[in-house]
Amino acid sequence: MVFDAALNTVTNGLNDHGLYLWSKGDVSLIARTGTVVAGVETISQLSPPAYVGSPYPVGYAVINDRGQVAFQARMTNGESVVLLAS
Repeated sequence: MVFDAALNTVTNGLNDHGLYLWSKGDVSLIARTGTVVAGVETISQLSPPAYVGSPYPVGYAVINDRGQVAFQARMTNGESVVLLAS
């Protein structure tokens, strides 16, 4: 299961968000505000473009049978991207 959550830290006046994977009783971080994506940029918000600035986590992440997670993020350079975590 994949879920997103508002964190108790704030960056640029907005709550930080984290995207997590729960599998076999363990929770692991996939990405969060401030995650540096090699060759892309740093995540500023885990939201689709229509929800940028929302104080609530709106991640719209999906997971496939291989355990890969696709999600949208807003980067610090202003670009919105779709990322795939394997």
